[in-house]
Amino acid sequence: MINSYRADQREMDVYMAFPFLGKLQSAQWRRLCETMEFCRRMNYRKIGVTFCEEWQEEAKVLARVLHRYGFHVATAMCRSDGLLQAAILNEQETEFNFALGLCMGVHAPFYQYSKAMVTTITGEK
Repeated sequence: MINSYRADQREMDVYMAFPFLGKLQSAQWRRLCETMEFCRRMNYRKIGVTFCEEWQEEAKVLARVLHRYGFHVATAMCRSDGLLQAAILNEQETEFNFALGLCMGVHAPFYQYSKAMVTTITGEK
């Protein structure tokens, strides 16, 4: 019970430390934590973050959180092309990718051509 409390408290400390994470709904926060834990258990070390240009600050925070959790982070910023973003992260040999704030026209091709699994995480703008 105490170990569970400490883990929850550590997550809450991280959650409160970053304003972007404070904007995440509880379901999105759980997805981020669960995904990081999944990646850790799968022994993934290299995580990709693809994001729309207007989500640049949030992507920096997400990359920092992932880095603090022990992952190496590669990023690809969208200006219009999900295929190019997938190619960039494929070239970096990411093992799992986060998509942040991508519009449908970019989101769908990125998901299709990414060699690594992808999940979406989005806060409120």
